[in-house]
Amino acid sequence: MNPKSDHKPILEELKKKLSSRVKGIRRLADRLECRLDVLKATIAKASQVQESIEEIDSDDDFGAELEELSIVTKARIMSLIDALKTASDTIPSVSASVAPTRARLPKLALPKFSGKYSEFKGFITLFETLVHNDESIPVIEKFNHLLKTGL
Repeated sequence: MNPKSDHKPILEELKKKLSSRVKGIRRLADRLECRLDVLKATIAKASQVQESIEEIDSDDDFGAELEELSIVTKARIMSLIDALKTASDTIPSVSASVAPTRARLPKLALPKFSGKYSEFKGFITLFETLVHNDESIPVIEKFNHLLKTGL
């Protein structure tokens, strides 16, 4: 009896799981790149509005906060994209004929929501991209993950 053939069903199941996870990682990276483009456009519009405000009120100091929020948010998204692409690239390719299975909750750490209104949009966008929009994650796991982030 061939020990390798004894493990064939287990090996196939593991390959299915790995294939599903790799596809999930690639989808997340694609979604984040899309969100980054939307973020850049939103920041550009917000900056234009801020410039108009500063033309009227030169003492307005929200511009610095807007710039800091923009930089931090872009950096977080770009860091996640890099991490996802690196993870996806380092996983060996598996057979494309293997059907995907249910994926588990991503191991990416979402930042805790501080309760500040100004940070909510960035937080919820990231949560939706990484967790809520992933159809392979059961609703109860999504909810539990949301609770863990402090919301």
